[in-house]
Amino acid sequence: MSEREELGPAPSLESLVGLRLSIIRRVVDMLILHFGATRETRTRKGKLAYVGELSVHISGSWRIDGPEKTIVGQEDLHAFAGAEKPDNWTYKNGNTRLDAKLDATFPFDAQGWRPSDDGFTVASVDMSRYGDLSIGFVNDVAIRAFPSYTEHECWRLFEPGGKSDHLVVPDYN
Repeated sequence: MSEREELGPAPSLESLVGLRLSIIRRVVDMLILHFGATRETRTRKGKLAYVGELSVHISGSWRIDGPEKTIVGQEDLHAFAGAEKPDNWTYKNGNTRLDAKLDATFPFDAQGWRPSDDGFTVASVDMSRYGDLSIGFVNDVAIRAFPSYTEHECWRLFEPGGKSDHLVVPDYN
């Protein structure tokens, strides 16, 4: 029987402050955010990938708010971006309004959407007593996640490939 390696404490939300949003990805309906300097790593399947110093995975409700209005939100995943929606279209076919809005806002490469300026440096992070997360940037844009389930994870903060625990919200254990 092998013993599980002891994990260190989960990173704190405050550790995001001062880091730049470096990569935005979407895997099915999960929003993946990487912060700080990126480095190469291998996925569980052995593929080359880039990760940040810290990552936030959001599987609950979320939106990206600009200074004047909401830029994009989770439900944009389920809206067709073209003029005429094909019969039997689903977000799995691509061409979603979410992807189109992210494309219009951020440069895209093989690793995902890449905010290209220092305006996406984290200025503030806040979590409400209900687990609502707000990550504010120096350019007055904010990413907000909010639990809309009663028994499922909404978001988590962790060090990709690190030896620390994950901060999981809500934590129903």
